[in-house]
Amino acid sequence: KGVVESIREGSWEVDEGNLLDVATIASNNDPELGAVISEAFDMVGEHGIIVVEEANSPTADLTLSEGMKIDSGPASEHFLANQRELRLNDALVVCTDETINDFNEIIPLLDIASTQKRPLVLICASIGPVALQNYLLNVIQGRFEGVVVTLPGHGQDKSSIMVDIASKVGAEPIISETGSRVQQISEVEVGTSDVILRESQTVFIPDEDYPEVTERIESLKEQIEKAEHQWDAQTLSNRVARLKGKVATIKIGSTTQTESFERK
Repeated sequence: KGVVESIREGSWEVDEGNLLDVATIASNNDPELGAVISEAFDMVGEHGIIVVEEANSPTADLTLSEGMKIDSGPASEHFLANQRELRLNDALVVCTDETINDFNEIIPLLDIASTQKRPLVLICASIGPVALQNYLLNVIQGRFEGVVVTLPGHGQDKSSIMVDIASKVGAEPIISETGSRVQQISEVEVGTSDVILRESQTVFIPDEDYPEVTERIESLKEQIEKAEHQWDAQTLSNRVARLKGKVATIKIGSTTQTESFERK
């Protein structure tokens, strides 16, 4: 506790005035890269996401897109296969607040993914060990590419976050209270997004800005105005910020492998 307090007392907030200096130091005193990182933080804001990719050219390039991050990674570390992160491009995204206990429930999803030859990202409240083991086994054996991510939070929070994700990726949310079930899903109810997965984090980068996002944000703003407690209002505000999220992608190139490692 004393160490934490000491660090807190000696810390200072990074603002526009010193962001460039901090970014340059963090990038091994590379002024060009520091400038790109600083610009990226300016572009995405406090709740934005920074993604670093390897480029073919020696320069650092920056692009901005819509995106959303949740604080939950793959349901099993084996999905990452000893990698720091896993990227699934043009993935199918299925969103449900169900607990998946029977692997047979999600076989229709695998059929859709196999038919379209695209990765499958299943977002659910939780998944039983046998169902998870069967899903993972199919991935490891190369029958399809995919991952399972369990929703962060507790109780109703899980369902709310699931609907937020669904609106961001253009998916139809499968809400158990309405009687919807994941095994009844059709292709038109599946969302689409690039997905980056890390140990305890998942980032969605959809290829378009769906109108459901705006509708969802307006609905949340109305709930904020009616909120009776500050905690509820803050939670709703955080969800709005997450839905408005931007992703800055920094593509870093180099002339040698050693330089690439140092710059990243």
